[in-house]
Amino acid sequence: MRLTTLCLIISAFTANAFAPPQQQTRVPTLLRDSNPVDKFFTDVVDKTETFLGKVDKLVLKRAMRVVNHAPILYTLKELGTAAGSSNYGVDAAASAIAVAAPSMLAVPAWTGNVIRIVCAAQLASILKSVLASDDDELTQGDISATTAANWVAAKAISAASPLRWMALTSVVSGYAARTWEGDDKFNIHTASMQILSSFTAVATILGAANAVPSLVPILAGQSEIIAGLGLAGFYAAATRAKNGTTKKVVNAAVIGGILWSKIAGGALAMTMDNLLQVGTLVTIGTAYVAYGAIMKAKEALA
Repeated sequence: MRLTTLCLIISAFTANAFAPPQQQTRVPTLLRDSNPVDKFFTDVVDKTETFLGKVDKLVLKRAMRVVNHAPILYTLKELGTAAGSSNYGVDAAASAIAVAAPSMLAVPAWTGNVIRIVCAAQLASILKSVLASDDDELTQGDISATTAANWVAAKAISAASPLRWMALTSVVSGYAARTWEGDDKFNIHTASMQILSSFTAVATILGAANAVPSLVPILAGQSEIIAGLGLAGFYAAATRAKNGTTKKVVNAAVIGGILWSKIAGGALAMTMDNLLQVGTLVTIGTAYVAYGAIMKAKEALA
């Protein structure tokens, strides 16, 4: 009996081992390979993502790059407002920067157009940075430094006593010009800060000379001496060895304008009154400083 049961078990295993494979049920190709509903939604998602990618690249990325430069644009507007304009300073009044220079070294009003140049240069710099093919050309450090310079410049223009703010503008704008990461030479990005720094340095020197009587009362009313102090400070700044090309050109333009104003006012007229006036020495001194500054500018531009 046991032998019979064992034989039956062995027979059953043997039959299963050599039995032909069973036919698997085939799923229709349409259902197995793709579901029409899934395919529809997949196509919609793919096309939407492609569209959004193009929008990001062509619109939103560019918009975000404009936002990156918003601090400069805001302070540039404040600078223009302080100068008498609400249109980013492009149409600022020519006398926007009032230089409290010694009376005998009055800076011509046309030099106030520096605000127009600074604002136009900044707008050009921002536009070039935003439209650059890869990424912003202005770094966060450049944007922060320029923003700070614009803010103190606006304060210098609108302050009742601008000398301290003018000096701070010279320092801050000088820092902005020196820390440009791409190049320390004159270019579309460094132009505005180099010009602003150079001009406000001149304004600070002349303004400081004019403020001397408030510290040394005995010099009150001594216009020739105050003018001489201004010329001495100007000459030291204009002949400084480390001056860049922009600073040399600005120095030459300002002192040249002062000299031209004196000549146009009849300072060189060969009259007895002129020859006997101490002011003639101021004119000669102005011509000497102008010659030195112009020669420095000529060498830099050669």
